[in-house]
Amino acid sequence: GPGPGLLVLDLVRLVPVRVAWLPAEHAGRRAARMPDILPGHDPYQPGERQQQRILARSPGRATVLVGEPATVASLRQHWTDATGTPDWFANQDWHRELIEGWAAACAEAGCVWGGGESPSLPELVAAADIELAGSAIGVVPPGGTAILGGDLGVGDEIVLVASNGLHANGSSLARMLARDLDEGFATRLPGGETFGAALLTPSCIYSRLVEVLLDASMPVSYLSHITGHGFLKLMRPPHELTYRITQLLPVPEVLDFLAQQTGMSARAAYSTLNMGAGFAVYCAAGSGEEVVDIALSVGLQAAVAGVVEEGPRRVFIEPLELEYTGEELRLGPGA
Repeated sequence: GPGPGLLVLDLVRLVPVRVAWLPAEHAGRRAARMPDILPGHDPYQPGERQQQRILARSPGRATVLVGEPATVASLRQHWTDATGTPDWFANQDWHRELIEGWAAACAEAGCVWGGGESPSLPELVAAADIELAGSAIGVVPPGGTAILGGDLGVGDEIVLVASNGLHANGSSLARMLARDLDEGFATRLPGGETFGAALLTPSCIYSRLVEVLLDASMPVSYLSHITGHGFLKLMRPPHELTYRITQLLPVPEVLDFLAQQTGMSARAAYSTLNMGAGFAVYCAAGSGEEVVDIALSVGLQAAVAGVVEEGPRRVFIEPLELEYTGEELRLGPGA
């Protein structure tokens, strides 16, 4: 059974704490300006010396966020009940990498991992596997407005932001392909990386980009992930508008391999996978290049790739001569 040291550790209460750093106030608004987001000047992630100066001169820019406390025992039981049996967690490397990856994603997204209610599935999930799910909750700040596409219109530019691999869609297809490959996940891609390693590349997280765009008061009219349904998501707003794409971003090697090995046509691939574009920013005419510069400043490749036009609800990808109509995207009633 567990020794006295482990029992004592179980009783320890942990409290998640995070310091949120805010930009300086300018003309009555606390928002980052373009010079603020240059490398080495990020007001949201200041270095240690910057933090000391901020605390000495403007302590109001530091906000401490405190989560609900919990004992080590309750956290351990929460993970066991939520994700499966303890067998999976017997592999300490897997356990550590899961926690480190989850924490890194939260840090990159600028959010606090607060736990929550999870289903108990020990009898439904195989002992060798785990079940893991999550959700995110955001708040529109006072004076802000949710970006739902109401201002989207003819002439708006479409900036595509690069993906770095599979992201959140296509995992089932990838597993099916791996079973058919002689070397499975160990199959080498043309560039030398294994298929399995490429699939495990951490997905790009775009919340930092959105945060900086809004703080810079960029004229953004809509935002959309490109994951399930691929480029069909470009016409997610239920408007009678045509979304013309004139430039494509490079396709990650793993997606090109997946599409080729499964015999997907270009039409099928671009309506299923992200094919190199993980996110789209719609903005007023003439502001696309500045959006690209901001994306680069937060470490993301991007390009002004298209425009919104008058016409029926559809996506037209000029370089591939592909057209998708509104009838091909059904996300729910009235969508």
